[in-house]
Amino acid sequence: MKKIILFSLIFSSQMVLAEAVLNCSPLNDLSDNVQNIQDVNCEEINKNGQCKEAPPVDKEAMKKKIEGLLNFTTDPARMHGLKTAFDQYLKSNPWAEKFYAPRNNYDRERRTAPVPILDWFADPVFAELAKTPDEYKKGFIEKYASFAEKMDCTPTFKASSNYIESHPTIEEFRADKMGREQREFKLRNMRKDMADPKNVQALKERLQKIADESPNAFYICSTKPELEARTIVANRIQPCAGNFKKNFANNKFDVSTAELGKLLATPEAKEVSECIKDRLAKGAKLHHVSINSSASSLNNTGEAASRFCKKGFLGLSQARAETAKTKILPALFSQAGQADFDISTAKVDINAAGANGDGTTGACVYEMKNGKEVLKPYYNTKAGQAELEDSKYVKVQVTFEDNTKKVSDSIPTYQPMYRCKKIEFKCE
Repeated sequence: MKKIILFSLIFSSQMVLAEAVLNCSPLNDLSDNVQNIQDVNCEEINKNGQCKEAPPVDKEAMKKKIEGLLNFTTDPARMHGLKTAFDQYLKSNPWAEKFYAPRNNYDRERRTAPVPILDWFADPVFAELAKTPDEYKKGFIEKYASFAEKMDCTPTFKASSNYIESHPTIEEFRADKMGREQREFKLRNMRKDMADPKNVQALKERLQKIADESPNAFYICSTKPELEARTIVANRIQPCAGNFKKNFANNKFDVSTAELGKLLATPEAKEVSECIKDRLAKGAKLHHVSINSSASSLNNTGEAASRFCKKGFLGLSQARAETAKTKILPALFSQAGQADFDISTAKVDINAAGANGDGTTGACVYEMKNGKEVLKPYYNTKAGQAELEDSKYVKVQVTFEDNTKKVSDSIPTYQPMYRCKKIEFKCE
């Protein structure tokens, strides 16, 4: 809608200019006409931006939906039929792929039967502490519905086994500049440490905790250790992320040079910069940057209303995201010791739609009384104000390549590691 309105404004402005030239209209009349067009467009934006209560997600309906799909995709007769025609089935039903375990070339060549995703996750051969598929099914249905309710979306999910947990008490060692005898000596000591009752207990408690939480977290790990990391190891290099909403008061969408200096001194900015510095120092490569922004549904006032219209929440949110991209992000990299960071070389994904899709997040803050829009009393309370603050955000997340750390073949690293599986939920 915003793009259509913007195009209409530009097109109409050009028509007005052409008409003014043809009729020799004074320039001040032209300015008046352009302002009239802006007023008309704001009227349209304000009308479309009128608060409407969105229907809540029907959690029970979501539970029935996902349970039905799980039952459908695990039906024994269907599974038998898919053994020889799984790839063909996916071509016409691509939605079904996520309901089965990831397949490799061996599976495809041998035409092995697809494994339902929860059977794959509950495989006791991989993780002896795993719960049963039925336990995971119950938790999966609940998490799917809860995620839909919380995020106000239709969830999807993906599965991967490219995660590891390091031993909680045994440190790694890098074998650079080590002779074979010294390396073997350290490996023997590491195996002794692994057998030490204290370390055995620490590992047992860690893996048991992961298993106990797995029906909700959907993260489960093997109890079989791997000591040597010579190839690519999924080391779960976490993104660096920060929320800079405190730097954008209501209706504010830009930061001055002085304000940017104060922003960089905040704990949020320091934490993100230190995180970026740490990741890059360990050899991580930048994959992309995500900037998510949102406004509350409080009406715009002042310059924000003039620029984006009273209910031009998407325009305000987009402007905040652009400020994060062009000012905050380069400053964070500079503070991380990357003063030469060129924003134009990075992939930056911007989502300014907010949870509601119109640039806002959260519930409608107004109600109609006697034909007039008034603020709901709740939003004059401390709890209501806090909710408004949560609805307003400018989140910057720096993600590193493939969430992996490459360990050089010439510098092997040794540590007891335990491979893990994970099922992640996100909005479609």
